[in-house]
Amino acid sequence: MTTPETGATLIPGPGAKSRPNADPGSLAGPEATSISISARGSKPGRPRRHWADLDPDKRKDAVAGLGLPKFRADQISRRYFGQLS
Repeated sequence: MTTPETGATLIPGPGAKSRPNADPGSLAGPEATSISISARGSKPGRPRRHWADLDPDKRKDAVAGLGLPKFRADQISRRYFGQLS
């Protein structure tokens, strides 16, 4: 069975009970497992950018790129680096 939103195939989980009166498209939650297969697979490449690897100006640019005010970069940095001490 395939979900129309994602195209993922739903397979009943090990604890799922048979529900003869249920609509086959209504399987969700612990009763079904979603499996998504990509034709591209995982592509090795550059690692993701991490907050700690960015200098303060790059952090401001990254936050602005998300549509947030630039001062949020300082707030996030103080919270992130404050947890490390």
